[in-house]
Amino acid sequence: ADHEDIASLVAFLEEQRRQLRRAQQQEDAKRAADVKREAIAKAAAATTKPGEKPWKRPSAVPSELSKVGVLPATHLTPCELASAPRPERTHELPRPQQHFVEGFFVPRLFGERERPLLWAGV
Repeated sequence: ADHEDIASLVAFLEEQRRQLRRAQQQEDAKRAADVKREAIAKAAAATTKPGEKPWKRPSAVPSELSKVGVLPATHLTPCELASAPRPERTHELPRPQQHFVEGFFVPRLFGERERPLLWAGV
């Protein structure tokens, strides 16, 4: 009779431990979700001006746009204009031949055992 009581007590305690772990995991998940929600709200409040609504992703429900008009223009300073990347040419014609590739920056003479490489078609 003692063995049955001990076995039932052990089974009861194991079930109680499982329920406690489940409850702790749910509390941790809820706490993490609350922290994430607060961080998002704090970031949205920091990026918006007072009196403006924060920008949100588009939804499936159609609605009227908040503002109508031209987007604000951004003008670069002369320093930014000078350092802005721009293409060397607007259009490059296709080359009929292969690009010449130089292997050394300093010219050198071939030795007795070296032979110059012959490119195909040159």
